[in-house]
Amino acid sequence: MIPGTGSSQFSYAGVWHEGRAVAGLVATRSRQYPIDAGYTSTFVEIVSNPVVEAAATLFLQAIGYSGLVEIEFKYDRRDDQYKILDVNTRLWTWVALGASAGLDFPLIPYRLTLGQHVAVATARPKGAWMHVSRDLVAAILEMRAGRLTASRYARGLSAQATQFTPAVFAFDDPLPGLAELPILAYRIFTRRVLRLGQRAK
Repeated sequence: MIPGTGSSQFSYAGVWHEGRAVAGLVATRSRQYPIDAGYTSTFVEIVSNPVVEAAATLFLQAIGYSGLVEIEFKYDRRDDQYKILDVNTRLWTWVALGASAGLDFPLIPYRLTLGQHVAVATARPKGAWMHVSRDLVAAILEMRAGRLTASRYARGLSAQATQFTPAVFAFDDPLPGLAELPILAYRIFTRRVLRLGQRAK
């Protein structure tokens, strides 16, 4: 186990072709759920981290990688090292964050597959992705743990407002976002019923 919350986790996400980067960015998992050992990100922000980018580049060049990739790192303060947690060679949860940075991650490999020329793209420096319903729960738990205040939460949202990408909801296709609400309510209800049943035993 590497100590630290999701804020010490960083990801390099990109598209590579024959051992060279075509597009890439570094992001941090600012919030997650559960908050101490999350199985899913709830709020992810683009950051500048040359150490993570260099480590990912060294790894991907060494294997001559081609395709989509997301490499997760966690900073270990015990020895001042960024350590690889896993390497995902498929679409990841917050892939839409690329749009905030001007990188269309699904489109780039599609164009490469067709043999089209794709210019090397650099990510814009700001942007955030949020799974709104899950992040609200994570933020409340972070506040209860004393690691977040309501004002800081609000400031974070306002600072990213112009580059904000929601996980599910979109104005041109609102149905998935609306459908998620009853699904979320059902999940919360069934989990509480299961917990009550386990306590009763």
